[in-house]
Parts: sequence; C-alpha cells; structure tokens
Amino acid sequence: MATKRNDKKALATVMDYLAVYIGEKAVAGTPHFDAARQTWSIPVLCVTPRGFFFGGKVELDAHFEIMQAPSKSEFTRVVEAQLKRLPSVVYAGEAELEAKGFEVVKIG
Repeated sequence: MATKRNDKKALATVMDYLAVYIGEKAVAGTPHFDAARQTWSIPVLCVTPRGFFFGGKVELDAHFEIMQAPSKSEFTRVVEAQLKRLPSVVYAGEAELEAKGFEVVKIG
C-alpha cells in the first residue's frame, strides 16, 4: 500500500482537510503507512515566525478516509503550549521584565 503515489494521495487528503478546517498556518508532514494496522499517520505542523511546531496528527484508513484529525481548537492549544515553553531572548532591564511578569534569566 505504501507507494509514492499513495503517499501523495494521503498527503493531498490531509492538506485538503487542513485547508478547510485548520487554516493556512497548518502543513502536513511526511505520511507513514502502518501495514499491520492498515492506516496512514500524517503529522500536522504549524508554521510560525519561530519555526515549525507539532500540532497533532491525522490518521487515515487504507482507503484514505479520515479516522482521526485534530480540531482547530485542539491544534491551537497544542501549538500555543509549545510556544509558551519556548525561551526568548529579550534585551531589557531586569526590573522592567519582572514588572511585566517575566522570569528573568541572566546570560553571561
């Protein structure tokens, strides 16, 4: 079942879903076919100014029908949780950052 043609069909199915239900910031990753389960698993990534982040996965059956896919709110929640944990470099006074609720870590 896992051929380049089928990879493209699985990818196209997921990209269509993402375009309609998630939005233009979502992109499909590399499809993987599980021969034992007869299912496709395709990771969904979010494009941000800070890079690509995992937002969930879409599972398709052997006939390319969607079995499981993240909703827009699930996708957003997963990506936002990762962005919150991502460190940032900010050049500002320590007191100013603490007043705004940032945890200050000095480098150097």
